[in-house]
Amino acid sequence: MAAVKGISEHLAYPRRVRHKDSAGPGSAVTGRLGDFLRALAGFVREGGHESGWAISPLGVLVDRTCRPCASYAGCWKADGGRTYAELKDALVRMQCGLEDDMALILGDYLYHRCVRPDVLMAGLSWAVHWAVSQRDWEERMATATAALVDQLLASADVLSGESIEENFLELSTIAHQCWVGLARRAARRSSCCGDSYLVRRCGSSILVGLSDGMGAGDRAARTSGPLLELIGSAFDVGLPLPWAIEHADRLVTLRGREHEVVTVDMARIDLQLGLAELYKRGAPPSFLVRSHRCLALSRPAPPLGIGIRIQTPRLRVRLRPGDHLVLVTDGCLDWGSYASLCAWLSQADVGRSADWLAARFLEWILERRGGEISDDMTVLVVKMAST
Repeated sequence: MAAVKGISEHLAYPRRVRHKDSAGPGSAVTGRLGDFLRALAGFVREGGHESGWAISPLGVLVDRTCRPCASYAGCWKADGGRTYAELKDALVRMQCGLEDDMALILGDYLYHRCVRPDVLMAGLSWAVHWAVSQRDWEERMATATAALVDQLLASADVLSGESIEENFLELSTIAHQCWVGLARRAARRSSCCGDSYLVRRCGSSILVGLSDGMGAGDRAARTSGPLLELIGSAFDVGLPLPWAIEHADRLVTLRGREHEVVTVDMARIDLQLGLAELYKRGAPPSFLVRSHRCLALSRPAPPLGIGIRIQTPRLRVRLRPGDHLVLVTDGCLDWGSYASLCAWLSQADVGRSADWLAARFLEWILERRGGEISDDMTVLVVKMAST
């Protein structure tokens, strides 16, 4: 098994940072707001509205007409492929306007197999009208989405404006600095890791996060990556993190992809106060390692995209120099309990670098699983230190 290599980033802030002295067009604040609007436009545009089996005309027909029938098992379990193909052809013939000829529309197979051909004909007629309404709704949504994207991009261009004079603004002394280490492994037979990660800094705060989309590999990354970019852009312009997460939740639901849910695991750390705020939606516990003791940190909440509006819970933790905050995706937890992870972390060599700890932790998990990787796996470690 190949060794896991960690990625490291040092996050320390100088006492003097560049700062725009105006909030007008071209300033640092409005420039970041323009970036946020562009990220929002990209997320909305990429989403689209896709119709899967459960909301297709054929799916509606089966649910309304076939499933309640006493002969449903005989038609579908005996020869489901043939029944599906015949129903699909019958729906096409119904859409051609041959509503008066039952035998011609149903075809020989369905006409003689179906015990309620008149009910099936009524169901086909309803499905055709439903499909027309669905297509009209999708066209209106596509038009509205395109208009929204155009407005967002136009607003971003206005906010970018022309550059203005910059000066320096003195900041108070920052009491902490940190290193961020990362280690990842893609699931078996996946071309890339579907878990996405985020490391951002703004003023005296940093934001780290993980996100895991449905499935693995490229499919999961197409959702988790843009979502974290959107939340990170909101953080850059100073928008409250709970607000960003809850609006991202609505956008995931608006994308219209059935069964598309995504987890979010965010930690905002104030380097002046050494205070961490954790926000979790469908994410596993994080771990705080201090003086060879480990504590699991969790606030259970459902993932984004399930269509239920809730307030994202917040967990606040005071961090000290020498502490390690460890975030993991659920692929790391498939084989064992939180207690076993805590036991390893409490005995780890915390004097080593953050990227070493992330890589060694993931290696240990892989060893315990015999190298079997059924899901994407990511470990992110934040190591605190004094300035």
